[in-house]
Amino acid sequence: AKKFVMPKVCPECGSALKVVDEGDSILHYCSNKRCGKQREAHITHFVSKRAFGIDGLGGKIIRRFMDIGLLKDAADIFSLKGEDIRALERFGEKSAENIIKAIQAAKKVPLSKFLYALGIAHIGERTSKSLAAFVAKKVEEKRLQSNAFWTVLKDASREDLETIPDFGPKASESIQTWFHDEKNQDFIQRLLERGVIVE
Repeated sequence: AKKFVMPKVCPECGSALKVVDEGDSILHYCSNKRCGKQREAHITHFVSKRAFGIDGLGGKIIRRFMDIGLLKDAADIFSLKGEDIRALERFGEKSAENIIKAIQAAKKVPLSKFLYALGIAHIGERTSKSLAAFVAKKVEEKRLQSNAFWTVLKDASREDLETIPDFGPKASESIQTWFHDEKNQDFIQRLLERGVIVE
């Protein structure tokens, strides 16, 4: 058998690979946050059945929309218009209409699915449900508006987060890092501005 040698650069964009020792596994990540493959994978995860569940937006369509500049990130999905899609080769009136209908239907989403869709490291489907329950309790206790969920997560201490079932230090650190990142805050803001309703 031919010996496999792990590449030192990303095969998609040529950026250096970041190596992370997780204790039980060694992970390799592209260091370029603008890498096309990373963005494509994030959008594909975002629209998947267990996340926003947007029918009709498969990997090939997402890649095509990215290549022609219709999608830069998942927030752009909610700015798509029927005429943008109809103008493309192999897209008829009906297929464009079906995609737009699926996007509109997905705008109202439970918090657990929304959190899972964000693709935060160490936050899977089960931990997303536990995290959503924690947020709902805080929103109720503090009598906050329901869209204040991201403020609750930004303000939560690591000790608070570690009281959540299925949460350990890695998941807590991951949540804190993600929600304190201004780019991620801007991403959530753009989703809300484009009509996403988090229940």
